[in-house]
Parts: sequence; structure tokens; C-alpha cells
Amino acid sequence: MIASGLKSWGILVAASVVFAMVTACDGGVTDPLDLDSDGGGGSTLLSARFVPEVDSPTSGSVTMIESSSSGGEVTIAVVVTDVDNFFGADLTLVFDPARVEFRTATPGTALGSPATGPALLVNSDEPGSLVIAASRSAAVGTLDIAGTLALVHVTFRPLAVGDSGIDFDADATPSLLGGPSIPIALIGIGPWSGGTIQAF
Repeated sequence: MIASGLKSWGILVAASVVFAMVTACDGGVTDPLDLDSDGGGGSTLLSARFVPEVDSPTSGSVTMIESSSSGGEVTIAVVVTDVDNFFGADLTLVFDPARVEFRTATPGTALGSPATGPALLVNSDEPGSLVIAASRSAAVGTLDIAGTLALVHVTFRPLAVGDSGIDFDADATPSLLGGPSIPIALIGIGPWSGGTIQAF
């Protein structure tokens, strides 16, 4: 986990530059690879909702909940509950690219306000896989999270009617990182829980 965190940490400086270049007016980050001006996914917009695997996040957990749903898209918040010394995260989301498509990702409150310069790097090169590296600014340092805060908001658009699972890729060893000077994977984090996008 430490090696994974170090790898992501090395690209977060570049991520902060990317963040500055693609930040929207609301402080969000749009995937730089998402250049489909007409929205993609065909002309018919499906309604969608997200059903979390876990209804009530427990202390030390990283879970997904629905943030919003409108305009044929559903936004999922990856949330962190009761974690001390939080500074960043290194994780991968997996999904069925034949059923849903990734649209955008924006930093959550756990990373600090847009004015503080949080770093968020998203790689969607591999179909069905979304690699996310994120951190708070070194200027604001770590955060002791009391309660539940959003790490990142991820928006998907359904492509077909039915259910599609969204989960953390266990093989990619998801981790929360302490810092800021040395990216060390925090211990005792879990469970990591996803959920299901229901399109209709």
C-alpha cells in the first residue's frame, strides 16, 4: 500500500496543475479525456439512482452513497467516516463500461475547499476502470475527520436499462494516506463498500 501511495504521490504535483487547468466555475474537475460535446450514450436519457451496499457507514470505513441524480446522470460520493490524520487517497473504481460511462469527477469537502488547492487526478484510459489519486494541499495539512465527509464526487451516465455494480478494485489495493511530507498508508481502514447504479 505504501508503494502504491508513493507512486500516486509522485504525480500529485502534476495533478494540481491539471486541476488548475480543468477546474470549472463550481470548483469541479472534468475528465480531460471527456471531449464528447453532445454527451454521448445515445439520444435517449435514462433515469438512474444509486443504491449503496452499506446504508450506514461505520467508523474507519470508505463507502459510496448517492450525491445527486438528474439529467440522465447519477453522481456518487465516495465518503470517509471517522478517520484521523487524513491527507489523501489512492483508489480505483471498477464498473461495466457497456452499462455506464464515466462523466466527471470533483473533489469533496475532505480534500478542502477549492481555494486551498486540493489535487485530484483521474485516469479513465482503461474501459471500466477509474483510477483516482487525490490529496489535500500541503499548506492546509492533514485532517481529523469526525463523522462522514466526501472524498470525491463521481458522475456516471447509464447506457442501458438495468443494474450495474460500482466497486473498489481490491486488486489495486485502495488506501487512504497520511502526510503531508511522507505518504504513508493509514492502517485499520475499512470496509470499502460500493453499490449499484439502477437505470430505468
